[in-house]
Amino acid sequence: MTGQALRPVAALILTGILHAGDQPGHLSEDDWAETVGTALSKSVVRVYQYNSEDRLTGTGSGFCVSEDGLIATCLHVIGESRKVVVELPDGTRHEPREVVASDRNLDLALIRIDRQNISPLPLGPPDDPLKRGEAVATMGNPLGSDRALATGVVGVPDQHLRGVRHLQVNIPVEHGNSGGPLVDQQGRVRGIFTAKSATMMNIGFAVDAEYLRGLLDSPSPIGIEHWMKIAKLPPEDWLGMPATQWQRRGGRIEWKSGMTPGAATSGTCEWRGDYPPVPYEIAVDLRIEGGQGSAGLVLMSPSQKAVRAWFPAGREMILTEATGKGLHHKSVIGRARARSYILDDWNRIRIRVLEDGIICCLNDEELYHHKTDHRKIPGENTFAGMIVMEHRAVSFKNFTLLPLPLTEESGLARPCLPSDLASGPVPDAEIQTLQLENLPGGPEQHLRAIDQKRLELEDALHQLRHLASQVNEQSIGNELENMLQKDEGQIPLVRSALQMLRIGDPSLNPRTYLYQFEKLLGDVVKALPEEADQADKAAVLRDVLYREHGMHVARFPTADRDLSVLDMRILFEDREGSVLPLTLLILEISNRIGLEVEATGMSGFLLIPPAQEGGAERLLHVCDGTIDTVEALQETSPCLAACSAEQIKQLLQTKKASTLLLDYLTLLKNEVPLSPPVDWAEKISPYLRVLHKIDPESPEARIELAIARAIQQPTSEAKAHVLSLLHETGDRSFDAQRILHIFAALGLDLSRANGLE
Repeated sequence: MTGQALRPVAALILTGILHAGDQPGHLSEDDWAETVGTALSKSVVRVYQYNSEDRLTGTGSGFCVSEDGLIATCLHVIGESRKVVVELPDGTRHEPREVVASDRNLDLALIRIDRQNISPLPLGPPDDPLKRGEAVATMGNPLGSDRALATGVVGVPDQHLRGVRHLQVNIPVEHGNSGGPLVDQQGRVRGIFTAKSATMMNIGFAVDAEYLRGLLDSPSPIGIEHWMKIAKLPPEDWLGMPATQWQRRGGRIEWKSGMTPGAATSGTCEWRGDYPPVPYEIAVDLRIEGGQGSAGLVLMSPSQKAVRAWFPAGREMILTEATGKGLHHKSVIGRARARSYILDDWNRIRIRVLEDGIICCLNDEELYHHKTDHRKIPGENTFAGMIVMEHRAVSFKNFTLLPLPLTEESGLARPCLPSDLASGPVPDAEIQTLQLENLPGGPEQHLRAIDQKRLELEDALHQLRHLASQVNEQSIGNELENMLQKDEGQIPLVRSALQMLRIGDPSLNPRTYLYQFEKLLGDVVKALPEEADQADKAAVLRDVLYREHGMHVARFPTADRDLSVLDMRILFEDREGSVLPLTLLILEISNRIGLEVEATGMSGFLLIPPAQEGGAERLLHVCDGTIDTVEALQETSPCLAACSAEQIKQLLQTKKASTLLLDYLTLLKNEVPLSPPVDWAEKISPYLRVLHKIDPESPEARIELAIARAIQQPTSEAKAHVLSLLHETGDRSFDAQRILHIFAALGLDLSRANGLE
């Protein structure tokens, strides 16, 4: 792809895809390339990508996979929130009607245009893979060329890149071949070009065509209007300048300036939501890639005709002020050492806006108090948000703008700590005034005294972190316990799931995602007809979530992403996730709109009311939003097709929402890596303690917690307690295979735990 092509890992992105149809007969060595080239020239298309300003940003390839307008290409070729135009071999241009399916990990996409009777390419047989040395061909639009044919041979038929099967091919491919098909001598698609070698000439990588077959078999269509919004910041919440360089993804807001000449390297992203009265706090986590450039928070007060911005710069936190001539004409009005700044990692900036000034904090380290009048003038609009100065890639997350709590005396509430932890470190100014030469003893005694003080402060810091972890854990446990005591239909499932995620990520702010949930719920409510019955509500729920917003179950849990597919947050950001969080989302929306939906013992299937009174019972398939009767779904769903009527009856027994939440917490716990043992014990213990608090009868929580304690405190009593719990649990009402797996992975002694087998 020309223009702003992506360059993942050790390869430069390219792309391609395949389908089924009439295939040419077997061809001789002399004429196969010419014959295949003729077939390709009737199917391969050119794909143009434009930005929001309607400027061409790249050109790639694609090919027809069905006669009714279905086109296969790479996801990076069409981009997210980008205008796309497809040029057919006859020269006509068409904008896609919908994105039929996509997968970021595979870098594949299927799009549909309004055009019939186009020439598709057939898919190769799944049981006859290409072999090393076989002749192959491709056609694409390399470096602006129009449908150029190239031939080559298979170098490595089973090369894995980022966990995905590719074919490594000795063939000349360039930018613009992205999305083009790799075909055999019979003209059958065997792969889709996604990358070229960054170090060797004429080496291309094509993702295996069988992945395309999977997309064709499980479509999750998204209307192009909603596809255009997926990565865009909601305009009612954010105003990005320039808008094309601010995007949201995976719970983050990202600034990408691009590599094209003249691309802006500075910009702002202004919060357009509600602002609380003074005093309030603005906060955000940011990560500056490469550790260079500046980024932070910005606050504008029109009455003062000033824009103030706070940037971490190396080991300093800088406050700048610009008046009237733009941010490039700024002066430094505050500077402080930032000991807590973590290079190339996430750092949290907090700005407290008070009536008499502004307090700046970095990673909970209070740096300075800038005195200025911030009493809001009636009718005045204050603007706050994020800012990037002279940088190409910055990520932000967990933006909050919240009122500050007040004491009865109308002063800011101060946190209370145990007296032995309340004293802070010695300020730099005091250290600098010490006259070491006047101290008794020599340098060695001075260094020992300083080292002792350092150890004391490190111990205090460790205690504070442990205290913070305990407070977080207890607050989450208490809130979950209270929520699970509600009636089943009143349990806030999304909020509960977000609280569970806070166990592993205390910085997560549920308000951000609850706000997005309410907006999604609002879209469903607005689409409901007056006096909607149960069938209407089910259809609207399906259409809004799956067809308009493009919700779908992620096909590959090992996808290259910051958040796990189990994480509820990616449902709001990337519109994909695993079955259970999507099930919880559907159940809560259903409860809120009065749709009678029930979870079942079969993961991924929800019971919904019949289409008409007295009609057959229906199911909603969470994976793709299909709604149909049990009998009809048995014909299309492999999960149901393999089950007898009696098995289906048992599997479709209803399941409580509270049980689903306990299952969700269990799955989050099970994602903690099993090695090294000490790390596993430390990271999993908070999950286990919360699970034990809200489900005291859980044998799994008790046993795993005992194992974790035995690792942290390897006494004979702790080990005996583990074995005692294992033998006490005689009903086998826990996951014995997981316990065995834990023992094996952590290298624990299994000699006395043979009762598990």
